[in-house]
Amino acid sequence: MTARDVMAKSILDAGRNMGALAHHSAKTFEGKIVEFQLHDLKAAGYSIIHESEIHGARKFEKGERVTKISGSSWTGRVVGFYSTKLTPIGYCVESENEPGSVQIYPEAAIRALPDGGVAVDIGHD
Repeated sequence: MTARDVMAKSILDAGRNMGALAHHSAKTFEGKIVEFQLHDLKAAGYSIIHESEIHGARKFEKGERVTKISGSSWTGRVVGFYSTKLTPIGYCVESENEPGSVQIYPEAAIRALPDGGVAVDIGHD
């Protein structure tokens, strides 16, 4: 289930329980809905953190030029980040050869590449 699906279901469930929440002020009611959404997202395995919370832990920043270390080649710029249980720090890399095409890689799979530098396979398989 996507995060959007979890949140939509949570809002619908809160709507069904409107009577139990009716005694709350509007601000408290909104807060309760947010609490339900956060609870449901966490139960579904999602973590919600602000980008600044992992800023120091990342090796590469948005806009930085990177290339894959081994296997098929992929060189481009970091355009975003992702995190899963298996990949706590991952990067979304937009290809410089195929603009608009993005691949995701764990931090260990890519290395920095200077602007204007050429990606060379150095045989780290």
